[in-house]
Amino acid sequence: MKSPFVDGVPSTLAIAVRLEVDRAARLVACLVSCVALASPLAGCKKSDRSSSLAAGPSRSALVPATPAPAMAAEIAFHKKDPAVGMVVSVVDTSDTAMSITKPTKVEAQEREKTERTIEILTADGPTVTRIKVTYVDKAVTEIDDGVETTRRPVVRGRSYVVESANGSFLVTDDKRNPVKKEELDIVAADFADEIGKPDRMLASLPDVPIKVGDAVDGLAAWIERALSSMGRGVEITTSTVRLEKITPDPSGAIGTFDVKASVSMKTRGVTVTHDLAGSLDVAEDGHVRSFALRGPLALKGAGAEGTGTTAVSQTRSYP
Repeated sequence: MKSPFVDGVPSTLAIAVRLEVDRAARLVACLVSCVALASPLAGCKKSDRSSSLAAGPSRSALVPATPAPAMAAEIAFHKKDPAVGMVVSVVDTSDTAMSITKPTKVEAQEREKTERTIEILTADGPTVTRIKVTYVDKAVTEIDDGVETTRRPVVRGRSYVVESANGSFLVTDDKRNPVKKEELDIVAADFADEIGKPDRMLASLPDVPIKVGDAVDGLAAWIERALSSMGRGVEITTSTVRLEKITPDPSGAIGTFDVKASVSMKTRGVTVTHDLAGSLDVAEDGHVRSFALRGPLALKGAGAEGTGTTAVSQTRSYP
């Protein structure tokens, strides 16, 4: 998802939020489901630190360390229109866990992983009009009160041509044959809001160099628009995107943005609130490399109450 699909991060986040709203409605009916986005954070074990201190300073510790390269003071994004032939591999993961305490006690978790390869077939300036997408893998695992089931949607292992022509959104298989409704629904959820429209990610990046600590209102507004468009009852209470650091990379500098958003969703008398925080990595060429968001959620209303966590992550590579 880069030029929307290839570079548009909020598109994936928006899909996740839309699913959250749908699941919240089912929770009201006591059918508990959950969604999330995240990746575990690695840390230093306390025991490892204690043993290293007990052993005393090593010989290498007495040798002055080689100074790390100085971090760049600012970054400028050299935005380019989507290129025909460009290929991106996208891996999305999500993990939501929820504990419902009312009207009955239920523990539920849902994990999803999707791996896609996307190739741009035609484009018009900043607008991608046709792509080929291959769903390398896709699996959804649900755990309800300890009972685990895994679904592998029909698109898994299949390729599709997705295009916008004469104002219409079209999906065929890779041989240009019609597809089943089940396939169409999944592919449309991923691309219908993006293909045939200007690359919103590139438009949201600043046109001037930015420094560490600078807020990027364009990206914050982009996230707000993406989340707000997910349906009725969605309210963005806070949204901030700020450049946290700049690191060197063989292909150019990478800007890491600190992202925070508080989202409230209301449906059928139930309010689901999310406090999300994480990071977004964008290379100098405007291509997203990765993002991860996670945080607590709470559900209340219509006789239902619950708390949980939600987390999502995405990585992208450009073979």
